[in-house]
Amino acid sequence: MKMLVPFAFVLAASAAQPQPETVTVERLRGLEGLWKISVPAGFGVGFTGPAKFGPMRDLYCRISQGGDIHCLSGGYAESGTAALDGDQVHVAWGSMMARMAIDAIYKDNGFTGTFTFKLSGIRHDAPEPSIGIRIVPPIGNDESSQYVATLMTQLSAGKVTSPIDAKAIANHDSGLPTDIGKLGNVEATAFLGKTPLWIGKPDGDLYSVHIVDFAHGERLCGVHQDADGVLDAFRCV
Repeated sequence: MKMLVPFAFVLAASAAQPQPETVTVERLRGLEGLWKISVPAGFGVGFTGPAKFGPMRDLYCRISQGGDIHCLSGGYAESGTAALDGDQVHVAWGSMMARMAIDAIYKDNGFTGTFTFKLSGIRHDAPEPSIGIRIVPPIGNDESSQYVATLMTQLSAGKVTSPIDAKAIANHDSGLPTDIGKLGNVEATAFLGKTPLWIGKPDGDLYSVHIVDFAHGERLCGVHQDADGVLDAFRCV
């Protein structure tokens, strides 16, 4: 018998033409902000033999000033904690029974370390390093994020007029976000890249990942539209 722990990641694909990644990196200190972090696509362990890990995949995350980490994954990595002590980075998800973590060294505005999972107290290390890269988005709006800015304005007003497939969104992401209105007006949006909608299908549909700055906060969002431009997957953290 083998226990598998899949990772549901964010993916994004827009009906518009694919846009080049606009990731910018600059030297900062501390973990607060946006990150792209690589973790295994999945992992598992049987009664005998070593643990097995899937290939590394990139995960887009937002770390708060208080050390909470929120990732566009929809799985275990949706919410966790992140801490920096000197040059030691510790990111953790899960519970005492099943604990997932990254222990890494912070250097040159990023970190490199080891992804591990503990099951019933037994630790298993991934063979490939886990790498965190800080993302500093462009200032102001970009054309590829105009759809997202419009959608957020509609959500803030409490009435979405853009075409949506509510059933598909509920199946993928548990529904549209309900807390956008309290964040105030949209001030800037920027496209960050693309990531798999489901980690088990890395060559399938993708989320288009955007950062949205509001008057009173920010959200990291993934959107996907079908061939007719209908929104059918949408997640914000």
